[in-house]
Amino acid sequence: MEKKRVVCLYRVSTKMQVDPTGDISMQEKACREFIAQRPDWEFLYDYSEKGISGFTKSVDEREILQKIKEDAYNKKFDVLLVFMFDRIGRREIETLLFVEELTKLGIEIWSAQEKEQLDLMNPEARLISFIKYWKAGSESSQTSMRVAEKHRQMTLEGLYRGGEPPYGYRLVDSGIVNKKGKLIKKLAINEKEVEVVKLIYDLALNYGMGGHRIAKYLNEHGIKPRKGDEWNSAVINYMLRNPIYKGHLTSGKTKRKGSKHRRVSPKEWVLSEKPLEELIIIPEDIWNQVQLVRNSRTPEKYRLDNLDYSQYPLQTKSPLLFTGFIYCGSCGSKLSTGYVKHEWTTKDGKTHKKSRNVYKCIRKTSGGTKCTGRSIYYPEMIEEPVMDEIYKYLDTLKDLDLSQEIDRISKQNLQSSEKRIKELKETIAKNEKYLAVLKEEVPKSILGESQFSPEILNESIRDTADKLEKAYKELEEAQKEYERYKLELDDIIKMQKTVPYWREELEKAPTEVKKMILSEIIDKVVVYSNKGEKNCSIEIELNIEIEAFLRLADGRNREPNDLHEQNILKRRNS
Repeated sequence: MEKKRVVCLYRVSTKMQVDPTGDISMQEKACREFIAQRPDWEFLYDYSEKGISGFTKSVDEREILQKIKEDAYNKKFDVLLVFMFDRIGRREIETLLFVEELTKLGIEIWSAQEKEQLDLMNPEARLISFIKYWKAGSESSQTSMRVAEKHRQMTLEGLYRGGEPPYGYRLVDSGIVNKKGKLIKKLAINEKEVEVVKLIYDLALNYGMGGHRIAKYLNEHGIKPRKGDEWNSAVINYMLRNPIYKGHLTSGKTKRKGSKHRRVSPKEWVLSEKPLEELIIIPEDIWNQVQLVRNSRTPEKYRLDNLDYSQYPLQTKSPLLFTGFIYCGSCGSKLSTGYVKHEWTTKDGKTHKKSRNVYKCIRKTSGGTKCTGRSIYYPEMIEEPVMDEIYKYLDTLKDLDLSQEIDRISKQNLQSSEKRIKELKETIAKNEKYLAVLKEEVPKSILGESQFSPEILNESIRDTADKLEKAYKELEEAQKEYERYKLELDDIIKMQKTVPYWREELEKAPTEVKKMILSEIIDKVVVYSNKGEKNCSIEIELNIEIEAFLRLADGRNREPNDLHEQNILKRRNS
């Protein structure tokens, strides 16, 4: 009697299971023992998948399954033996279609552990097989999500998940006992550290300092961290992006990839649904503004796409007021901070040296691009005339009452956005209902009692799932847009309240703070050199929020283009 040719398939899902004495070896041993019990079988070779998930990887993405299919078409074996049927895959419909294709080629599929053949030739067996694979898929999904979902639910409900408390907080007894009889801890504000947290956020927002400069400031002023002798930028940066300080517990900041963890975009973090009032150290609007300031220095491709970073300077280290948003009118390049050295000798024969800061055209000084403008501009040529114009404008805005106009704008934008969100939620509900109907049809299709074949159902399920995914993304974008409208409206309202005090704040503020305030008012300063003259011409372009504010102030019938011309302030320095 001719023996049946047998090949074996082994698979483990994670790299941690890949070990000479681990799961692969165990599967191989069990399959070889099963073959030895059947004298009509002859072992040929095996296939092995290491670190491959049968749930996250589709059949088409798994090279080994494609190789098995190719060998089956070429009639290289008669029996495919697996340790358990779920080693083939954990995607119910997709895996069954793969198995059915092998079966039609005359291949027998057996499990060493379950000690039976997978028979898809009769409806009852097909249904039982579907239930097995559905269960395997569900278990895999649940296993991979169970811990994450538990953490997610705890976060959403505002429950602390354990670990060392963030700086600014301490652990106290919650009065709740868990299933193991252990008293659960909860977070509370640490009064000894809370002022340092507020200082860190103030330095970031009002002084434009980054993590390195804040750490240096704290160390120089003798402020000690909870652990160690000195602060470092990594700790400061983590604190500045942690939502806990606005009262939101957070999870999902990292995701496991193989044996390593990677940081996740803040867009994917799970935040508690409501802020915990007792944990708020930094008001939410202040926390959000700090994110804008910090992300304005982030490379463009890493920025969140729903935020406007244009109004903040890239840095505030320079002693010059407009570094970061001042441009050469001749070549368009930014003017950076430069230094000019002066040396002179007094009558007593002593040599004196002095250096001073100047605005420098990078392209002009590098010689790489033709620029007909000046190489340098002294601060007094630019800063005094620009500040004079800014003060004049601020003085004209002190007594404005725009509450009715603000209310009208908010209704237009917010109501339109709310309507879009409602429509998308209805679309999602409709597709979710349709997807549930399709999934209910699957067992009937397996039994041959449905007008739809498994292939058509699989395609329909995928198509509906794709539509759902698209709708969810659009909903996320619409919700971001709604939040952006709210933020912009809050900015204009806050602007109206604070404009009367801007001049006073500007006049008394240190350079870092002055730069931050000016960056909210000015979009850019453009400087043109005048040929044959020692002076220059200056244009000041106000940022879009100020332009909108002035449009409201200047009259409701003025066209935006006219306003734009009005809001480029021109000043010749004599």
